[in-house]
Amino acid sequence: MTPQLTTPDLRDTTDTASTYPFPYGGSHSGVAIPHHRCRGVLRSVDGDGPIGAAGTLECPVCHGETTSGAGLFACVDCSWTGTLR
Repeated sequence: MTPQLTTPDLRDTTDTASTYPFPYGGSHSGVAIPHHRCRGVLRSVDGDGPIGAAGTLECPVCHGETTSGAGLFACVDCSWTGTLR
């Protein structure tokens, strides 16, 4: 026996499942996915350093952009490093 792929007939309306392929055609938009805002706070690695504002990933020292590498955040403008808690 040789395995074969079958393509469903999208014109068949007897099936109770959706007959439209993903992404949905026509006026079918699907279900909206909920979006939650991050409320984390950046804190310094040494523990005594500055703490960032809730919900933002900007550097707590110079307010510059930070980058994340395996959970450790570093400022691209100054030498600050920290984690998200």
